[in-house]
Amino acid sequence: MPALGDRGLQRRAGVDCIETKVDVRAVVREAIITGEFVPNQRLVEADPSERFGASRAAVRTALVQLTTEGLVERIPHRGARVRTVTVDAVLEITEG
Repeated sequence: MPALGDRGLQRRAGVDCIETKVDVRAVVREAIITGEFVPNQRLVEADPSERFGASRAAVRTALVQLTTEGLVERIPHRGARVRTVTVDAVLEITEG
Protein backbone atom coordinates (compact mmCIF):
# COMPACT_ATOMS: atom_id res chain seq x y z
CA MET A 1 0.00 0.00 0.00
CA PRO A 2 1.54 3.39 -0.93
CA ALA A 3 2.23 5.92 1.81
CA LEU A 4 0.34 9.20 1.75
CA GLY A 5 2.71 12.17 1.89
CA ASP A 6 5.50 12.36 4.43
CA ARG A 7 3.32 11.61 7.46
CA GLY A 8 3.66 7.83 7.29
CA LEU A 9 -0.07 7.49 6.68
CA GLN A 10 -1.68 4.70 4.75
CA ARG A 11 -5.18 4.56 3.36
CA ARG A 12 -7.33 1.70 4.58
CA ALA A 13 -11.02 1.62 3.80
CA GLY A 14 -11.07 5.40 3.35
CA VAL A 15 -9.30 6.20 6.63
CA ASP A 16 -5.78 7.60 7.03
CA CYS A 17 -4.09 5.14 9.41
CA ILE A 18 -1.01 5.79 11.51
CA GLU A 19 1.60 3.06 11.44
CA THR A 20 3.49 3.76 14.71
CA LYS A 21 3.23 5.74 17.94
CA VAL A 22 5.98 8.04 16.70
CA ASP A 23 3.81 8.88 13.70
CA VAL A 24 0.86 9.75 15.97
CA ARG A 25 3.05 12.21 17.83
CA ALA A 26 4.35 13.68 14.58
CA VAL A 27 0.90 14.13 13.04
CA VAL A 28 -0.67 15.64 16.18
CA ARG A 29 2.41 17.87 16.58
CA GLU A 30 2.06 19.06 12.99
CA ALA A 31 -1.65 19.74 13.51
CA ILE A 32 -0.82 21.90 16.54
CA ILE A 33 2.00 23.78 14.84
CA THR A 34 -0.03 24.48 11.69
CA GLY A 35 -3.02 25.68 13.71
CA GLU A 36 -5.31 22.80 12.83
CA PHE A 37 -5.58 22.25 16.59
CA VAL A 38 -5.86 25.70 18.15
CA PRO A 39 -4.59 26.98 21.53
CA ASN A 40 -6.73 25.84 24.47
CA GLN A 41 -8.48 23.25 22.29
CA ARG A 42 -9.29 20.17 24.33
CA LEU A 43 -7.65 17.02 22.99
CA VAL A 44 -9.91 14.07 23.67
CA GLU A 45 -8.04 10.81 23.00
CA ALA A 46 -10.93 9.33 21.04
CA ASP A 47 -10.91 12.14 18.44
CA PRO A 48 -7.34 11.76 17.09
CA SER A 49 -7.67 8.00 17.57
CA GLU A 50 -10.64 7.85 15.23
CA ARG A 51 -9.31 10.49 12.86
CA PHE A 52 -5.92 8.83 12.34
CA GLY A 53 -6.91 5.21 12.89
CA ALA A 54 -4.57 4.85 15.88
CA SER A 55 -5.22 3.24 19.24
CA ARG A 56 -6.17 5.43 22.18
CA ALA A 57 -3.04 4.19 23.95
CA ALA A 58 -0.89 5.47 21.06
CA VAL A 59 -2.67 8.84 21.20
CA ARG A 60 -2.22 8.98 24.99
CA THR A 61 1.50 8.27 24.61
CA ALA A 62 1.79 10.96 21.93
CA LEU A 63 0.04 13.50 24.17
CA VAL A 64 2.45 12.73 27.02
CA GLN A 65 5.39 13.22 24.63
CA LEU A 66 3.92 16.48 23.34
CA THR A 67 3.52 17.63 26.96
CA THR A 68 7.26 17.23 27.46
CA GLU A 69 7.80 19.27 24.26
CA GLY A 70 5.62 22.05 25.67
CA LEU A 71 2.88 21.85 23.03
CA VAL A 72 0.24 20.19 25.20
CA GLU A 73 -0.73 20.63 28.82
CA ARG A 74 -2.29 17.81 30.78
CA ILE A 75 -4.57 18.70 33.65
CA PRO A 76 -5.32 15.91 36.16
CA HIS A 77 -8.91 14.65 35.91
CA ARG A 78 -9.57 17.15 33.10
CA GLY A 79 -7.56 15.80 30.15
CA ALA A 80 -5.22 17.41 27.69
CA ARG A 81 -5.41 20.62 25.72
CA VAL A 82 -3.26 22.52 23.28
CA ARG A 83 -1.02 24.84 25.25
CA THR A 84 -1.11 28.56 24.52
CA VAL A 85 2.44 29.53 23.61
CA THR A 86 4.19 32.67 22.45
CA VAL A 87 5.78 33.03 19.02
CA ASP A 88 9.23 32.79 20.63
CA ALA A 89 8.24 29.54 22.34
CA VAL A 90 6.93 28.09 19.08
CA LEU A 91 10.21 28.92 17.36
CA GLU A 92 12.15 27.31 20.20
CA ILE A 93 9.97 24.18 20.08
CA THR A 94 10.18 23.79 16.30
CA GLU A 95 13.92 24.38 16.18
CA GLY A 96 14.69 22.06 19.09
